Amino acid sequence: MQDVNRRFDDDELLTTDESAQFFDLSKSFLAKARRKGTGPPFIEIGDRLIKYKKSSLRKWRDDRQFLQSRSRRK
Repeated sequence: MQDVNRRFDDDELLTTDESAQFFDLSKSFLAKARRKGTGPPFIEIGDRLIKYKKSSLRKWRDDRQFLQSRSRRK
């Protein structure tokens, strides 16, 4: 039963406010990252409504874990 609940939870769509809280970031950071194409994947609903899939937020976060700083990775 836990796996089924987790799947539904991962499919949950979050607003920009909720997504910013999920990461403890500002809404403006997410807006800038959307424009640059460097942020988490998002869904546009209509002309103005932006939603983020919770599983996409987790994957984007997890893909940004590093063992050393960027300057040392070269």
